Amino acid sequence: MAIGSGSDRLMSDINVTPFVDVMLVLLIIFMVTAPMMVQGVDVSLPEVTAQPIETEQEHLTITIDQQQIVYINDLPVEITTLGEKLMA
Repeated sequence: MAIGSGSDRLMSDINVTPFVDVMLVLLIIFMVTAPMMVQGVDVSLPEVTAQPIETEQEHLTITIDQQQIVYINDLPVEITTLGEKLMA
């Protein structure tokens, strides 16, 4: 004798109604608070009296040829003095 209809399977659907409720409440909160966040603090910045320092930047071209000779702007440089030339 078989008793029952054989539908003892678990229900695997997720109830999303509470999730939707929470998301709608959060949406309403953000919609209400977003216009209030436009406020800011006025800051009076000091006036600048000094002129900016202008520095000239020299562009260097460093080349190493097939004979392992180092050139800075087409001038040959010894490898031992390369660091000094670059710092100058």
